[in-house]
Amino acid sequence: SNGFITGNNGTLNSFVWNYENGFIQIGTNNVERMRITSAGNVGIGTTSPTSSYGTNLNVHSSASNGAALHLTDGSTGTGVGDGFHLITSSNAAYVWNREASFMAFGTSDTERMRIDSSGNFLVGSTAYNAGIGAAGLRFMTGSAGWVEFVRTAADGTANLYLSRGNDGRVLSFYRNDGGHTQVGTITVTSSATSYNTSSDYRLKTDAKPITGA
Repeated sequence: SNGFITGNNGTLNSFVWNYENGFIQIGTNNVERMRITSAGNVGIGTTSPTSSYGTNLNVHSSASNGAALHLTDGSTGTGVGDGFHLITSSNAAYVWNREASFMAFGTSDTERMRIDSSGNFLVGSTAYNAGIGAAGLRFMTGSAGWVEFVRTAADGTANLYLSRGNDGRVLSFYRNDGGHTQVGTITVTSSATSYNTSSDYRLKTDAKPITGA
């Protein structure tokens, strides 16, 4: 067959079909708004949607305030301040949840990371223990889990910095026993660092096990 047709196939299904090796245009107000190319790429705001990643959706805005993909559902509302946005504006990119809820990231059909509505960054966990204090970062791993900080440059720069603007605690150690029992801290002043623990083992220089008891 040749040309372009619309219709239905005798059932409840309808179709818009271009038999030719060309595009399909959709417009309003005498201006093209969307295009489906012969390769199956969909362009909104552009007449030449292209990608090096296969078939794609290309959303383009000629305005300086950027382009966005706006997703909403029956629980979010439909206004500009509702739902979820993927935005590009003035060379910057935003992944933006406008609702008071979390954003989850997963692989292999399993959640791996989450940012909750309070800004807590959770890896391997879906809940932040509010008993620890203010919003922060939590890594939770199983028996084979680990956290690694790697610096490849051999310039003597530290892998990890712990800093605060006044005297006080920079690091706390907790036992994950359901109640989050604190078992030690590291505190700093303007001139000193203190390691606070219930054991003085680390201060001993020649610790040996007791024998013959």
